[in-house]
Amino acid sequence: MKAIIFDVDGVITDSAERKMEIIKNILQDYHLYDVPWVREILAKSLNRVLLLQKIHEVISFDKEKVLDAINREMDVLEDHPQMNTQVVDFIKNNYKKYLLFTNTSLPHSSLERIIKAIGIWDCFQKLLAGEDGTKAENIFRIIGEYWMKPEEILFIDDTLSHIENVQETGVHTLHFTDFDIDIGKRIQNIH
Repeated sequence: MKAIIFDVDGVITDSAERKMEIIKNILQDYHLYDVPWVREILAKSLNRVLLLQKIHEVISFDKEKVLDAINREMDVLEDHPQMNTQVVDFIKNNYKKYLLFTNTSLPHSSLERIIKAIGIWDCFQKLLAGEDGTKAENIFRIIGEYWMKPEEILFIDDTLSHIENVQETGVHTLHFTDFDIDIGKRIQNIH
């Protein structure tokens, strides 16, 4: 294994459910939560900008006002992230052994703030976020830019649909189902 690609919410941090609750509450405040497909999209992705753009395509509302409300709430949470100590320790102890990347649907500004707050900024080769592309596109980007074979890469995500969506890339995947997963042992099983 040469590289490990981490999702952030639900893997490095334990804030995915809290973030979803924040977005849900604000969408309810602005009467946007009842759009039929909003709940389904919200369950699959926490990219608030893309979510609001999709809603705005069918309902007229002040996108900037809603986004500002979400961002204010998220700022507090992202400045003090609840980290997964086991994963953060793995990152700190192995960043010289593996090339480490993020591949998250978070906006860059949130991703950078979280990684800095946790103190693992220098551990990553590259931080890829929702604005950079889909999970699969970002993995193909890493493969191309770093001249790696797919079988040399492990992608870790807590969302099964994200794991399924990157199958076409050919990388190894780890569905992170709870914070007790020992990443080091899982990597040994892949070799």
